[in-house]
Amino acid sequence: MHDPCSAGSRGKSTTILPVVAGLAVLALVNVVHGGAVRGADSLSAAVSPAPEISIQAFLDRTEVPQNRTATLVVELRWRGELDRYEASKVDPPVVSNLEIVGSGSSSRVEVDQSGQPVSVQTHRFSLKPKELGMAYIEPVVVLYTDTRTGISRRLSTQRLQLNVVDPVRERRGRHGFVYALGAVAIAAGGAVYYFRRTRGGVPEPAPEPELTWEEKLLAQLREEVDLRKSAFQLKEGYSSVSRIARSYLANRFGLGGLELTTDELLRELRQKEVDERLIAQAEELLRRCDQVRFGGDAGDPSELSRLAGVLEWWLTRPQL
Repeated sequence: MHDPCSAGSRGKSTTILPVVAGLAVLALVNVVHGGAVRGADSLSAAVSPAPEISIQAFLDRTEVPQNRTATLVVELRWRGELDRYEASKVDPPVVSNLEIVGSGSSSRVEVDQSGQPVSVQTHRFSLKPKELGMAYIEPVVVLYTDTRTGISRRLSTQRLQLNVVDPVRERRGRHGFVYALGAVAIAAGGAVYYFRRTRGGVPEPAPEPELTWEEKLLAQLREEVDLRKSAFQLKEGYSSVSRIARSYLANRFGLGGLELTTDELLRELRQKEVDERLIAQAEELLRRCDQVRFGGDAGDPSELSRLAGVLEWWLTRPQL
């Protein structure tokens, strides 16, 4: 017997099932689509470009006499503070027809035209030639880590070459002549002294020659920056180098000197049209001393010795 109620129920069920199935499919598509969008957002954030970091290597000359040295400079540069990246120790490069006789490193923070900090890490290697001909410096590889993302990558320099030429002649003959002339002058002075003494009149000792301002600063440098002293304080050594360097620049080029900040002093040097090599040396020396004096950096004895050597080179060459 046909039941009208049962037929009506079956008709409703037949109508509802496709609707439910359609809603389920639509919900599944929304879930998959939403997950894909979120996944795309996450991927985009993961591959966002990091601040630029670069490396370069260069020599201070293209050819070097066999009895002189050349300097290799490896420089890392990036936008941001010094702790933005952690770079592995730069090992001495592989060289041919050369010998590495010294090394040193330094760090500084500059400010670009937009006012943003730019960190610079510099490594120097002193190279001594072995034989005449071509010499080569193989690429230097540095591993660095982004301290914010933890991602590590490698940077590599280019291969460099250096031409080793005939050694330059040492000026020993001129020095020998000067020594001989000095010996003659001493002998003549002794003869005059003996003659006057036998005559009953001993001459008054000649007054000590007055030191030039360069010689006075050089004496201060050698007295205050003597790493052999048992009580030597490294931070005080950096302070002495900074103070004496500022005094030299003030006297040599007519600058404000001690009362100027490092930026102001460098700006005045550039306005005086001073040689760019001297300006670069002054910038590295003064900024490195500032980092130790005011930035909490402990400093390094070998680095301090190198900076003092640069300053001594200034003081013994007034023609700079």
